[in-house]
Amino acid sequence: MRAAGLGNGFFMPKLSGRLLVTGATGFLGGALIAELVAQPRWPAGLLLVRGRDASEGRCRVIESLRRFHVPEDL
Repeated sequence: MRAAGLGNGFFMPKLSGRLLVTGATGFLGGALIAELVAQPRWPAGLLLVRGRDASEGRCRVIESLRRFHVPEDL
């Protein structure tokens, strides 16, 4: 599948039900994730988060999603 408007040589792989989100710990990214987890359209998501390790990144995401009353056990 060719990506529209990117010209020759650029391809977009088929999305397999996953969505990559950057900025998930910010206000806008947190609001976006809060909306997406409430819908069945995206059963899996990849969040790109800064942190010293995976545990710190997870804590940052949880703190961000608390603002939008998203359960921590997702």
